[in-house]
Amino acid sequence: MGTSASQRSPSTVKWERVRDLYRHPNPDPGQIAAGVVSALEPETIRGMAGASVCACLGSVLEASWRIHVQGLARVLELLGATPGPPAIQVASGLRADAERRTVAAGAASRFGDLAVDAIGTLSLEIPSGNGAGPGVFQLPFPVVEAKWAQYAGDRRYDALASRFMAHDLNHVMRYLVSRDLSEFIGTEAIPTVLVGTQLVERVGHYCRDRARGIKLGDFAEAVAKRLDAQSPATPTVLAAADVAALVDAGVSQGLQLLAGGG
Repeated sequence: MGTSASQRSPSTVKWERVRDLYRHPNPDPGQIAAGVVSALEPETIRGMAGASVCACLGSVLEASWRIHVQGLARVLELLGATPGPPAIQVASGLRADAERRTVAAGAASRFGDLAVDAIGTLSLEIPSGNGAGPGVFQLPFPVVEAKWAQYAGDRRYDALASRFMAHDLNHVMRYLVSRDLSEFIGTEAIPTVLVGTQLVERVGHYCRDRARGIKLGDFAEAVAKRLDAQSPATPTVLAAADVAALVDAGVSQGLQLLAGGG
């Protein structure tokens, strides 16, 4: 786990309630998630919806549109993707694109780094249906292309954004849990690093599955209209500000879903 003391959660009553859950064997992931949501500071929530996260979602939405109108081969060329299985090429290319956008916007942040990680796991789940696994390396080029293009073709940018936000909350909650968990490694409740890692995994999976209930249909039409009006020749179509409403709503709804605790 190895998180430094400076990165651990604040010393507040609500965070202490969360830490108390780690003192008991096999804590419920839903209880942990709900406790974390209750303890979050306003500035942390603002960071979760910051410009770097918006840049990452913009990269994902624009990728679907470009794959739909230009084809996957051209998009991989534009992304400068390294050779490899197409699903992995998309994941690595989009991660690099999101990092470039974040740097260009001067908006680098810890939550931006986590959003880049969310792009990675999302990019493997979209073509495979179940995330990383041996099968993702064998997915043929036309399947990867069709799975990505269908969101733009069906104008379901809301569904793609919701899926991204579920992955983002997965990574954010893993980070928020793991930064405190190291001090409990070796206790009766969490005797080994492996047990602690498994707990972080359980919390992350719970949060991702719970956050799949995010509904962004009311916020995606502006993005769809902007993409419809653009030429593929434009280097970067979606800026962070274009998707800010989607991210704000996604974070708000996601935290509400997690606050229920089960």
